[in-house]
Amino acid sequence: MDRKLLLVDDESAILRSLKRLFRRSGYQLLMAETAEEGLAICSQESPQVILSDFMLPGMNGSELLQKTSTLVPPPVGILLSGQAELNLVLDALNSGQVFKFITKPWDDQDLLDQVERAFKLFESQVLPPFVPGPGQCVLKLGANGALLQASTEADQMLQVQQHFMAGARLDELLPGMTPAKCDYLLHHPGSSITLGQEYGSGRFSLCSRVEAAGEHEVLLASLGGPAAEVAIEQKNRALGQSQILERIRSHLEEPDTPCMVACMEVARFRELNRQLGFMASSSLLSLLGQCIHKHLPPEVSFGVLGAEQFALLIPATEAEGVKQLTRLLEHFSEPQALMGRSVMVPLYAGYSLAGPEHGANEAESLLQQAASAVHSQACAGVVSEPRRYDPLLDEDVANRDRIENALFGALERNEFSLVYQPKVQLETGTIVGAEALLRWKNNELGNISPATFIPMAEENGLINIIGDWVLAAACAQVRVWRLQEVATVPISVNLAAPQLRNDSLVSKVTGIINESGSSPQDLKIELTETSLIQDIESSAERIEELRTLGVGIALDDFGTGYSSLSYLHRLPIDVLKIDKCFIDEISPDSGRGRLVKHIINMAHDMGYEVIAEGVESPYQLEVLREFGCDIVQGYVYSAPVAPNTLREMLVEQPFENQAFV
Repeated sequence: MDRKLLLVDDESAILRSLKRLFRRSGYQLLMAETAEEGLAICSQESPQVILSDFMLPGMNGSELLQKTSTLVPPPVGILLSGQAELNLVLDALNSGQVFKFITKPWDDQDLLDQVERAFKLFESQVLPPFVPGPGQCVLKLGANGALLQASTEADQMLQVQQHFMAGARLDELLPGMTPAKCDYLLHHPGSSITLGQEYGSGRFSLCSRVEAAGEHEVLLASLGGPAAEVAIEQKNRALGQSQILERIRSHLEEPDTPCMVACMEVARFRELNRQLGFMASSSLLSLLGQCIHKHLPPEVSFGVLGAEQFALLIPATEAEGVKQLTRLLEHFSEPQALMGRSVMVPLYAGYSLAGPEHGANEAESLLQQAASAVHSQACAGVVSEPRRYDPLLDEDVANRDRIENALFGALERNEFSLVYQPKVQLETGTIVGAEALLRWKNNELGNISPATFIPMAEENGLINIIGDWVLAAACAQVRVWRLQEVATVPISVNLAAPQLRNDSLVSKVTGIINESGSSPQDLKIELTETSLIQDIESSAERIEELRTLGVGIALDDFGTGYSSLSYLHRLPIDVLKIDKCFIDEISPDSGRGRLVKHIINMAHDMGYEVIAEGVESPYQLEVLREFGCDIVQGYVYSAPVAPNTLREMLVEQPFENQAFV
């Protein structure tokens, strides 16, 4: 396939200069003097890379790249710009449509290198043809998502005959698929998403690639459902869905006997599959069965609802049933030996109660209510704590679905932004860093809390692409400040657990740093205890790779997770951040104050720098100064602010010492 490069500039002399520069590079050169002319060429020639001037008559270069981002596959865009346009260019970078911006006058070799990297990026997004394995099928789709062709395995997996599938969209065939998710999959070749939440529906993973102009292939992999359930229950002697329902029906025929139905879901099933392979489902079920027999009475029945969803019939009162369920969950709050590895297997749990006073007299209703309760816990990220079903949860689920549908496409609609909260050295009042915090504002739903949408993104697979955008936007912001001759400070970015477990994390961070023109020392990565402890060995290896690159590593929210010295000394970190909950009621004489002082001393003994989060009062500052804390972050100095506001702070610092105000 020819490598096509579209050059867009309204000055003929610059177009001729660019043509001379690239004529020996082997690219097929296409040229346009306006964005509108460039769009017309794109629709006919499908260039892989666009190199455009930012300032064009009519539509500017950023708007051109935003419009071409809807093409499939979308071309990779590079902008040429002058110093005066830096703020506008930053907006373009934040939109996610621009791969690189290069200031005029450009360096010829740098420009040649960046265009070659852009072609390699485009080619990396075009996957080879899919070869389906067991439990997988390939679907060929048109540009509108309608099914054109399916491999023979699709009939059994989707439980629909082929002649009924023809012309149907994925959102009409798959549980949990929506038009927004379908569009996201088609417009992000190489991306993957996970579908299926409710009991009884299949769990599917989907990955897309471009087959030809206007056509796509989707690899559909079953992560559970009827086929997987039969194999699992035969091997592990657990009840299947139909059997557990029958067991519940039999119990309901004895109206005077109390009955609780519980659903459990593995919080990290997707990551466990990635680490251990698809045999993890069977091994995990065996582990659960052993623990249930060990920790619960023999009359408790155990059933399989899917690859990572399980049900319990507990013939006991609510108080006794919750006690039994909590005992099981507490066991799984500790690392488990699974397939020769020590891994965390946290569980979400929800339950329902039988009886007219609880609104459920049928087995299906009880199981559905328990599934709704566990789904609520999963959405909230609450593990190891059972949740009782409440009718209001059904409204919560509907609202969550609205939010999740809007999340697909939020990047394309430019709905994300970053704000920055400064980190201030306690002794001098100078800003020594800032934390980049993600914000999302949707036109219909308004501002959505990160506590709501980040767990969703982790669950449905969007977290990696959103996380990449945050890293790129933060690094680009540092580069812009430097070009504006502002003294910059390292920017901290939070990484979610799935990002940390991504095998390409280090190469991805390296690429983002290189392409943004920043340096590894400009970036710090913040990781939570919970994300690290889930796989301590691989976490330590990946952190060491990042530190070798020159990126700083901070342990975030210390004290809210496992807080164990047995793992802390194994992690190659630079900074320990004390969580706000320890700072709120701090005083020199309180037990909490003594604990904070001990943490600071311990961290210093281990060679870590200490940051206190959530500092809101001069009194807290003074206590932390007395304890020897290094850096503070919180509203006592500044709320999270827009990039331009932080720029002004960097110029005007140091802060007045709030401890003596």
